[in-house]
Amino acid sequence: MDFPDESQEHRDCPENVPVLCGKKTLSRGLCVGTRDECKTRKQGVRAILKLPENTAGRDYGYVSDFLGRGCYVPTASMKIDYQRSYRRFDSVPDTFSLLTYNIWGLPKPKLKRLFNLRKPLLINTLNGTDADMFCLQEMSHMAYTEMAEWIDQYAFASEVPFPVDTERRNRSVEVYFVSRYRPKKITVYGITGVLGYENSLLVVEYPNLTIFNMYSQAGSKHSVGQEKTWIHYSRCRYDIMNMIYDMLPKGEAAVICGDFNFHLDGTEAEWPEMEMIRRFETAGFVDTYRKIHRVGGLTEDTDTNLMRWNQKLMAKKYRYDGILYRPGDWSVVGSQVIGKDLVYLNEANSEWFYDEISEAHRLGGRRRLRGVRQTRKGMRLPINASDHFGVLTKFRVRHGAKTRKVRR
Repeated sequence: MDFPDESQEHRDCPENVPVLCGKKTLSRGLCVGTRDECKTRKQGVRAILKLPENTAGRDYGYVSDFLGRGCYVPTASMKIDYQRSYRRFDSVPDTFSLLTYNIWGLPKPKLKRLFNLRKPLLINTLNGTDADMFCLQEMSHMAYTEMAEWIDQYAFASEVPFPVDTERRNRSVEVYFVSRYRPKKITVYGITGVLGYENSLLVVEYPNLTIFNMYSQAGSKHSVGQEKTWIHYSRCRYDIMNMIYDMLPKGEAAVICGDFNFHLDGTEAEWPEMEMIRRFETAGFVDTYRKIHRVGGLTEDTDTNLMRWNQKLMAKKYRYDGILYRPGDWSVVGSQVIGKDLVYLNEANSEWFYDEISEAHRLGGRRRLRGVRQTRKGMRLPINASDHFGVLTKFRVRHGAKTRKVRR
């Protein structure tokens, strides 16, 4: 379902709020009393179009109870879930690299077993990047426990031990930061979402660089059963990006990275939240991958990530993950997509994947699977390190610039 650009009365809005806000308004997709109300935000839940029952989406956590929520909160009112300052800290050096990566650490029992199967490849992938800083998304207590030995190699990790207050934070996965360099301060924010759980944002502050590691609102018209509700996920992501925009340190080098959950090469007609990307560009930010490469860079790509295809059997080719940078003392000297390698499960684990993870058994059977290797014992299926690919960007101090040398 498409939504109009401009606000108009709509027969599926409730009688007392008959106006459907257009895609170009702050309250896009909501039903309000007058067109002027579309120009403003309100916290809390507002009315939306009447929706048919959607059982397919519910299986993947897409519920309609909170779709009318506004996600924007002024900086001073943002919910702080964790904050810590450090007496000993470093400056970011002249040359460094940063990886953003959604590691798919959801703690559901079936996915926990799959995580254990993916873990060797995931750790090898992380080590292979030789990154100095790791901005991770979908970290959970389960994933942290499995990855603790890897995390312990680094000088800094954002929350040790990993928090277990999932009820207070109202989410089961978190953003996480691992680094060779110790920051001056970190803050974890809980951000309102439209699916009942909170999204998260981690702000990492060094003397000479601020990093925003985000895990934005999931959901699009290409998600299972969300063709009529996608506008609400888009509105929430716009609000979250607007919140980050309001938090930017003035005139300082900054990185915004993570799982944006929208196509960074998309149009505003298809992805209205791209308007915020344009605002960041106007403020001096560059998309580091696009700075180096004119094409490519997909991070959710079911042609390459065969595990992702074999899970849901839905074609997706998007650049959801990225690193934006507002130039300070450094220049972008390289950027690449990581995590494309795959390994094959044995026959027993492949049968388990087909029975417990894949939708193929109800959407056409084994013939729909891709990358299958047949052996005398049965089939073997490929898995990747995660359901997303990551982005690794390398930075080097600009000619003539000097970064501040601080180590305390």
